[in-house]
Amino acid sequence: MFLILEGCMHVTPDGLDAVMKDWDADGELMAHRHYASLAAFIRICDELEPHLSPGALAPRLAEWIAAIEGARGFLAEWRNTGTVFQSLKAAPLFNAASIAREAWRGPQTGPVRQLSFIHDTKLRRIAERDYATLQEALRLRTPKVALVFAGCVVEAILVDLLETEQKRLEAIDVKKASKSLAGKIENGRKSLKLPNEWELVDMIAMCGPNGLNILDATNVTAATLSRIERNLVHPNVERQETAELSYSDAVIAAGVAEKVVEAAQSFRAQTQAGAVL
Repeated sequence: MFLILEGCMHVTPDGLDAVMKDWDADGELMAHRHYASLAAFIRICDELEPHLSPGALAPRLAEWIAAIEGARGFLAEWRNTGTVFQSLKAAPLFNAASIAREAWRGPQTGPVRQLSFIHDTKLRRIAERDYATLQEALRLRTPKVALVFAGCVVEAILVDLLETEQKRLEAIDVKKASKSLAGKIENGRKSLKLPNEWELVDMIAMCGPNGLNILDATNVTAATLSRIERNLVHPNVERQETAELSYSDAVIAAGVAEKVVEAAQSFRAQTQAGAVL
């Protein structure tokens, strides 16, 4: 069940069952009839995510994300336009509830890391969730999961930095900062105004010493390492490595993410101090 108390929601997967009690698993949901229950379903899932076992969630992560974000987009369209062109199939949400029951491990011990320097609220929620999952992966000694979520934390932070520093981006010599990105922009594959669509390697370069200068050379090396190590989650790439993934890889991935957190946090603090002066 779920309980709202002083602005916080304390949830278990039973809360999803309570919300879904009048839904038809093989049917469809309509915004005007199911708005409240869909909104509650999404909020419960958001609260559950940090408390799902990363090992159990990993095999069905794409399915989980697609279901929740699909429902979120459905409600957003209704809020913004007052209409939706088609109803929402209930089956993926029932699957998401099943995933939550299978992966539920109870509330975490200790607080979730607050990444308040991330301006975009959705990116902040995602990064905080993934940071919590990264720490759980360390505890469970699951290096593949750690590599994935360390990379996700780094990418969320860099996207937020690049999006909020758009004016400074326009004044940068892109060719000097990232020849790779400059070439993609010249042939129309990428846009300077859409950093969320860049490859991680280009995000790192544009935040480095020749770009926004948020990451110093050491942090660029650390962030690049997170990108390289995240590639090891692909079976064929891992197969070509001489050494198997180990707990040390998980520790390195977590350390890399922490370096980027510290650099971004320091940059935001300096920017805020400068604005006050």
